[in-house]
Amino acid sequence: MCAVTKASYDADNQPVPRKSLLNRDISRPALVVVIPLVVYLFVLQGNREQDRVGRARNSASQSNLKQIGLALTAYGQNNGGAFPPMTPGRVDEALRPYVKNSEIWKRPLQGEKGSYLPNSSLSGKKLSSLAPGTVVFYEAGPYFRNGRSVLRTGGAMGFEARWLNAEKWEQAKPVAGIQ
Repeated sequence: MCAVTKASYDADNQPVPRKSLLNRDISRPALVVVIPLVVYLFVLQGNREQDRVGRARNSASQSNLKQIGLALTAYGQNNGGAFPPMTPGRVDEALRPYVKNSEIWKRPLQGEKGSYLPNSSLSGKKLSSLAPGTVVFYEAGPYFRNGRSVLRTGGAMGFEARWLNAEKWEQAKPVAGIQ
């Protein structure tokens, strides 16, 4: 059943048009509450989008680092367990035969080459001589939430890719011999 509403009439007994919901007057206190709420929700949605993109880039970065770890493992098996020359440019060249996709050296979603830096203090060292958790490769700069993805010793395959927040990164640098 439909509810029937009574029409309003003016002094000349003419029907007064009803204001739609959009045409009604909104009080100032309502605006003071609604506008900041809408702005807050808009900002919150923007932060979620940035977080989503950051997580996707971080995941792709860790995948790249895992592939670098597999290449280092293969290189070590063919070279008595030793690391290649761990300097930018030379390490890419040494690992080229073990890498299927040359795009792993680029920063995900932006394509910057040289996004991953090797720990130069490991040149020629044997993997078996390193302490678990030693950083082997790392992102050139802090990106996602001021942290960075790193490849470090440990894990089932000899290496693991992890994201370190800024505090953990600062703790890991001296242990790995990184300035």
